[in-house]
Amino acid sequence: MNTKRVTKNSTLTVAREVGLDLDKLKKDMKSPKIELHINNSRKLASALGFSGTPSFLIGEQTVPGLIPLKELERLVKKARLNKNE
Repeated sequence: MNTKRVTKNSTLTVAREVGLDLDKLKKDMKSPKIELHINNSRKLASALGFSGTPSFLIGEQTVPGLIPLKELERLVKKARLNKNE
């Protein structure tokens, strides 16, 4: 698990390692459309009480932070059952 803060340099390093087009990525990172999307996502996360990643909205329940896969599966199953009631 990575607990380090994500930076522009760390993002570009990972992008290079997975074979992304770095010139396109850098251009996209400066896009006003992308900036708007990120700002809207931050506002939504704040409104939901999320302060980091990962965070989940499962049904009507907010789940901030990393949880084990089995717990995530249990919460999703519960939310699906509640939806069908």
